[in-house]
Amino acid sequence: SNNISLIGAGRGSVLRKSAEGSYNKIIFISNAKSILISQIMIDGNKSNYSGTPQAGIFFSGITDSKINNIWIENMTSSAIVFVSASNNNIISGSSFQNNEGVGCIEVGGSNNNIIKDNIINNNASIRAGIYVTTSANNIISGNMITSNDAEDLCRGIYLINSSNNLISNNNITYSGDEGIEIKNSSSGNIVHANNINFNGRSGAGRGIQLFSGTSANIISGNAIGNNANEGISIGETCPNNSIWGNAIVENGTTGTVSGISVGGNSSLISSNYIYKSQGSSQYGIDISNSNNYLVPNYIDGSMINDKVNDGGTNTKYTGKDKITLEPVT
Repeated sequence: SNNISLIGAGRGSVLRKSAEGSYNKIIFISNAKSILISQIMIDGNKSNYSGTPQAGIFFSGITDSKINNIWIENMTSSAIVFVSASNNNIISGSSFQNNEGVGCIEVGGSNNNIIKDNIINNNASIRAGIYVTTSANNIISGNMITSNDAEDLCRGIYLINSSNNLISNNNITYSGDEGIEIKNSSSGNIVHANNINFNGRSGAGRGIQLFSGTSANIISGNAIGNNANEGISIGETCPNNSIWGNAIVENGTTGTVSGISVGGNSSLISSNYIYKSQGSSQYGIDISNSNNYLVPNYIDGSMINDKVNDGGTNTKYTGKDKITLEPVT
């Protein structure tokens, strides 16, 4: 059916999973449009339920719908799932806590959705706060993603086989692993103006990681600080990415890593600010592949071992001193 609204009176309007029920989705809607879910709380009751993992809201083939101002807690699977061409939907202004599953918000095979202004915090045993697979042209903006699975392998935002998505103005802190990871041939994504800080466990967890065939993405204007491993890492099979205008400060809190690690080829590294004054020494930029293009970056700090460690071939510089700008004294 189309044009259905489920509207409560706020957090006190509760849909709670019974301890005995065998169903695995609290709200399940398929092949419909113009659905509105608002002002309700969904409680998975996981402390009293040990059966089949259940999702809070499961949309399959849903279009032109809205989920706003809701609370989802205590699920043993994802809080919200979009699959099977659930397109042109909006999730906004909602709170997700104490859930488990693949992703707190999971988008699979679905395009042109907006996920904005949500709070995703204190979830455990999840792979990501927001998990996107085989999806395109989605907007993920203005979300607070914090303190999720700090002892395991949770990313703040995780894109797999997904292209032309926009990730902007999110605050991503204290994830168990990467702040943002983009992998498996994802291309054309823009990651802009996010705050990505204090992610990763001991020895693992980068601010942003591009991995496994990811290409032609733009990483710009992000504040990336105090993450356990590199500020930004480009994997060796990840060509043609642009990394510019980022502030990358005090990353590598548990080991000797670089501000930016460039393992792929034919990428542009431009106008980044890289600073390190604490912990182990590191390179500002570490290059290990071919045909990368570097234009002026500002690299400073007492723990910078070498501003550019160029182990690649045919790196192109705009100046003869490896593109670094010296501090004014």
